[in-house]
Amino acid sequence: MPELMAASDVMVTKPGGLSIAESLVKKLPLVFFSAIPGQETGNIKVLKSYEVATDQGDLKEIVQKVDDLNANPETCERLRQKIELLSKPNAVKDIIKLL
Repeated sequence: MPELMAASDVMVTKPGGLSIAESLVKKLPLVFFSAIPGQETGNIKVLKSYEVATDQGDLKEIVQKVDDLNANPETCERLRQKIELLSKPNAVKDIIKLL
């Protein structure tokens, strides 16, 4: 998965915690599908509030969102900058230091 993510500009995924964490570390804009009610819909709400992800959509909407991002590299770069503010790639080390 790390190799695929390194070669990607966007991540299309379910809004689960691990997928989100991995994409934030790799600074990949997120396009969601098939959220499970509860935690995953909450994840979408939070990430949308930070403007680093889109609502979930059907296949046609997902394709359109990915096409839009591919056609607008400046939008992808703006999203990566916002993701950088949220990304905590050294979180484990930071927690250990606190302990």
